[in-house]
Amino acid sequence: MVYKNFNHLKSLSKINIFLNVLKKKKNFHVINSFVVQTDLKDDIFIKEIENGKKDIISFKGLNQKLGFRNSTIHKILNLIRKEKKLQEVFFKVIVNKKIPIGSGLGGSSSNCTTIFNYLKKNYKLNFSKYKEVKILSKIGKDCPIFLNNKPKLIYNFGERFKIINFKKKLNILIVYPKKILLTKEVYKKNIIFSKGLGISKIIKNNNLNYKAFKNDLLNISINIEPKIANIINLLKRIDSCKYCNISGSGSACFGIFGDKKSLYNAKNMFKRKYKNYWTASVKTIN
Repeated sequence: MVYKNFNHLKSLSKINIFLNVLKKKKNFHVINSFVVQTDLKDDIFIKEIENGKKDIISFKGLNQKLGFRNSTIHKILNLIRKEKKLQEVFFKVIVNKKIPIGSGLGGSSSNCTTIFNYLKKNYKLNFSKYKEVKILSKIGKDCPIFLNNKPKLIYNFGERFKIINFKKKLNILIVYPKKILLTKEVYKKNIIFSKGLGISKIIKNNNLNYKAFKNDLLNISINIEPKIANIINLLKRIDSCKYCNISGSGSACFGIFGDKKSLYNAKNMFKRKYKNYWTASVKTIN
């Protein structure tokens, strides 16, 4: 659906290919993770309200019944105004949600940063790179990774990153058991800590080194939502699936396939076996 006189923004999803929890520091967890963005996206429509007095923000599509009264979009607009910018400018925003919330796919964080990037460019907001990360991190530690769509090795609390030169497109199946997992609650239960992976251990001969990858939050997520184990076990039994795990803290699971045919065959199998689950075949953006 296209809305007349609105600007159309694409808010991409992300997948944590691996996620290692290194330690706990200042009530946050220090992590090491390789993140890619995919063509699964929310569509955001935005326009300035002439003589507006307040923002009007609405959500359609997936999870719309949950309500988004204090969404990340509300928060980023408020933070920008606290920086004494756009204080007399208000917007109408419509978000067509296609990325499930509470899935580990970064939809809400992406929405926030997509709006930030749009306003920064179109209203010439002058922020340093440091200031951008600082503002976005107040809303979500993973918000800064959406400042661009390059593959990244993220570290610290998730807000710092290095861009990785990895240009191969990955064919990925996402399976979401329609269970919202709260990131804070999953991390709170974590007792597993690992060493971080450097770029040389992530990519070998221009291919991802899947044998080195894991997600330290997987078992916790399974304890909260046992359906995750069924999805992961089925993905592991598919010969053409190179690697599988949860993204972030879950509950969305993913499998990486070598070709589109294998991907679509796996997707159809999941749709037959788990008719109530949400599935999507996606490709990475880099």
